[in-house]
Amino acid sequence: MANTTSRILSLPAELRLEIGSHVFRQIGNPVLHASASSNLRPLLVCRQFYHEFSDLAYKLTTYTLCEKTMQNVQDQPDSHLRRIKRVVLAAEVSKLDEWQKFPFNKECLQLDELCLCPTSKLGRKNGITNLIDLLWRLQHVKKLRVFSSFSHLKFPEVHFKGVYGVLVGSMYKVDHERRYDAPDAQAGKFIWWEPNMNLAEMSYDFVPREPVPVMPEDDYLLMMKPKIDKLMDWIDTL
Repeated sequence: MANTTSRILSLPAELRLEIGSHVFRQIGNPVLHASASSNLRPLLVCRQFYHEFSDLAYKLTTYTLCEKTMQNVQDQPDSHLRRIKRVVLAAEVSKLDEWQKFPFNKECLQLDELCLCPTSKLGRKNGITNLIDLLWRLQHVKKLRVFSSFSHLKFPEVHFKGVYGVLVGSMYKVDHERRYDAPDAQAGKFIWWEPNMNLAEMSYDFVPREPVPVMPEDDYLLMMKPKIDKLMDWIDTL
C-alpha cells in the first residue's frame, strides 16, 4: 500500500506548529481580515490536522461580529470561547453598556485583542462617554482598539487627531472625578488604560496597565501633570 502520509505530518511537532502559526496568523488591519470560516478551513484537511492545529488556529483567528450576531456568543459553550483571542465587533458603543466586567459578559473570554468599530461617529459626546465607561470596568482584554472612520470628511486626519485629544482628556477628567468627587470616591479598584493613537490604521489603541493606587489628591495631580501637559502641548500643534 502506498504511503499517503502528508509530508507536513512527518515533520517534528515543533516544526509543524511553527508552520501552522504562519498558516493561521492574520496580519495587518484586523478589520480587513478574511472571515473566520475561511481562516479555519485548513482544519478540514484531516482529523490529525484538526487535533494538532485547532487550538492554535482558534487563537490566531479574528472573529467578526455585529449587533445582530453578538448575541450568538451567549449560545457558545465556554470550552469554545476560551480558545478565542481576537474579536472585531461592529456596533454602537452604547450597546456595550450591558457588559458588566467581561466582553459579552462571558468571564471565560480572555481576549488578546478586542477591536470595536462604532457604527456611528465616535466624536459625538455620548459615544466618548460610553467608551470611557467601558474602559472603566472592562477586564480580560489585553488590548482594546477602537476604529473610527473619518474618510467621509474633508480632512480625516485632523478630525481623527481631534477626537483622540477629546477622548484622552475626557479619560483623565473622569478618572479624577471618580477618585475624588464621586459619592463613592476612593472605593474600589481603579483600572488604568494607556492610550495610543495609531494613525496608520486610524485606530485608538488602549493597553491596560497596573492600576494607579489610591493616593492623596495633591500627589495624584502631581503624577498626572506631565501627562496633561503633554496632551495640551500636542493639542496646541493641531
